[in-house]
Amino acid sequence: MDQYPEIRYDWFGADTYLGHEYFTPSITAGYMLRLKKWLWLGGQINYFSARQNVRDLFTEEILCRDHTEMLSIIPTVRFSYLNTKYVTLYSAVGLGASICSSVSHPDTPEEPVVSIDMFPAFQLTYIGISVGHKFYGFTELGIGNKGFIYAGFGYRFSNK
Repeated sequence: MDQYPEIRYDWFGADTYLGHEYFTPSITAGYMLRLKKWLWLGGQINYFSARQNVRDLFTEEILCRDHTEMLSIIPTVRFSYLNTKYVTLYSAVGLGASICSSVSHPDTPEEPVVSIDMFPAFQLTYIGISVGHKFYGFTELGIGNKGFIYAGFGYRFSNK
């Protein structure tokens, strides 16, 4: 509670509990430019949102409604080590910044508590594989803003 002393509710107090959390998984858009057969430069934008209520343990009354949103911009370098017409095996590293907005709405006439913070963002992809030619699917195993296991689809623009 020391970091945000203006928030009155103790989330870990014996008389309160956190209700169900509703969130959007990490939504990511990115672009990679292939400079060499094995070297790619680009970046990604990630968005995440979560909502949760703080409730009174005995009356089930909602004491506070919390909403958090995070937007990250991460420049990325990718190294591919298997390059066939339809399969690419790669690793990647990215470092950027996140901006996080948290709003705590007490269920009283008090004004909501808003905090906006900026902090480093990263994505380390240990191994990734993409399968397809123009349209492709991919999956990645890593750690960072996109999560541990990430999958999606993409389109390769012609460079001619």
